[in-house]
Amino acid sequence: AGSATPSLDDGVYTKHGKKDVYYKISTSLPEDGINEYWRKAVVDVTTKAPAPDLQGNSDPSKIDDLARWLVTNQPISLAVNAPRPLGFKLGQDLFEKTAQVVYTVGSTNDPRAPPALSCQARPQEAEVFGEFPPRKSLDTYTKYPVVVPSS
Repeated sequence: AGSATPSLDDGVYTKHGKKDVYYKISTSLPEDGINEYWRKAVVDVTTKAPAPDLQGNSDPSKIDDLARWLVTNQPISLAVNAPRPLGFKLGQDLFEKTAQVVYTVGSTNDPRAPPALSCQARPQEAEVFGEFPPRKSLDTYTKYPVVVPSS
């Protein structure tokens, strides 16, 4: 079940060579009203980093643009990756300006603090973050299970 798969005709998404997974890497934020391809493995990576530079300076307008996008589009989770410890400042700035449910902060320069990954669910679509079917039937409902050890 779920939504249709992304079109490859427009060149926006790339399909993984062996898996039913689609991805896009962009330097700009996705358009408002992004198609989330419900129950499909589709990843949008934005490298429009409002991250602080190595001296801790960041462009407030880029942070505000990202915060506005997050508030408008309301993803549940946010992964922030930047050089440690500057990523924590960026994470704090976004925490103070948005209402995400899950924040994950990782580093891009310290192997003891790997990059942050994130997963998303949308309660308005009747999904519940952290809800799993019985383990013996997990493959019936998903191809890419996510286990959250802290839940």
